[in-house]
Amino acid sequence: AALVGAGIDVAVYDDRPLPQHEILALFATARAVVAPHGAGLANIVVAPRRAIVVEIRDARHSRCFQYLAEALGLRWEGLASVAAPAADFMAAPLVAPVAAVVRLVVRAANA
Repeated sequence: AALVGAGIDVAVYDDRPLPQHEILALFATARAVVAPHGAGLANIVVAPRRAIVVEIRDARHSRCFQYLAEALGLRWEGLASVAAPAADFMAAPLVAPVAAVVRLVVRAANA
């Protein structure tokens, strides 16, 4: 709601089954991608140059998507998950403060 209020169109991909070409079409037109660390972020390979990638992550996660984003000419921002630490960090939920996400996306939209 905060992004729409700022005049930013939002498309949500919630892991529902979609043909790969539709998923790639979403990423190919994105000015910003906000996602938890995971394989779905590999779709940034088709994102427009200078799009921002906001990765919600645990500090113990690999920086592979940061490196990929930078190699593709994308802007990358990591947001530390505010979820309680879990022993199995690969299975732990990833949670980001909405205000921080909105701030990063609005800044990118105005750049």
